[in-house]
Amino acid sequence: MMTSKKNVLLYSIYIVFVTAFFIYFLFPSAKIKEYITLNLNNTHPDINISLDQVKPAFPLGLRLQQVDLYHQNDFLLNAEHIRIAPDFLSLFRSKPIFVFKGRTYDGVLEGKGEFTEHISAGNVVIDAKLSNVQINKVDTIQRLIGLKISGILNGDLTYHGGGKQRGNLRAKLDISDCTIELLNPFFNLDSIVFNNIDTDFTVKNRKLQFKHCVFTGNQVNGSIAGSVTLTSPIGQSTIKLIGTVKPHQLFLTKLGEDFPVDQLPKKIFSKTGFPVKFFGTLDKPDFSF
Repeated sequence: MMTSKKNVLLYSIYIVFVTAFFIYFLFPSAKIKEYITLNLNNTHPDINISLDQVKPAFPLGLRLQQVDLYHQNDFLLNAEHIRIAPDFLSLFRSKPIFVFKGRTYDGVLEGKGEFTEHISAGNVVIDAKLSNVQINKVDTIQRLIGLKISGILNGDLTYHGGGKQRGNLRAKLDISDCTIELLNPFFNLDSIVFNNIDTDFTVKNRKLQFKHCVFTGNQVNGSIAGSVTLTSPIGQSTIKLIGTVKPHQLFLTKLGEDFPVDQLPKKIFSKTGFPVKFFGTLDKPDFSF
């Protein structure tokens, strides 16, 4: 009797391993890759995806390798890999839910998606979370800002879109230990350091709308709001931002050591900060006090 149970166990283990072997090595990676790219591009015309390869992820899911996302022809995001799997409790629903987790720019991208209509309609809501992303490696942000920026990025994103509807994005992002290198020295400064940058923005109908962008640091504090109207090429996008900047007294004192104080605008010394306006394009930004 004991020998019979052992044989059953061994055969069961054998069947599991053989099944796993054939699923993995005979997995139709090219067909699945083609289906994912074509289906996504058809249901979400503004979003394009390219993949290196697709592999099965046990117990039930897919592992996408070297994922590149584009908004039309503009590069958005690269992920080393993303694992996608269904929420088992939603498998028998007409509106399934899927979960995902991946590695991107030395950080983590994870979240879930839910189809708001039948899956064939393509309408989806995606909630994602970014953790410990090295922002100096995110080419999209460097390109949009037009400056070299480093720091650690965390935040939440929600995307609504699909079908015939253009996608809408809402993001709440936080950058800590941030350094922005200036293209041209500003009052003898080559860079500005911030302890934290907190921003809340939306992207809808090709308009990037900042609800707020609050920054704090040892040099300056401040806030900015406004919009960037996105065009193609992205460098021609127009900027309309206004805000307030408040330099710290110690920073002004140090600035006075290298720059004649009497040549500095009087607004800079205001206790409540001074207004600033940013305009122009991403390729040629400008500002005024």
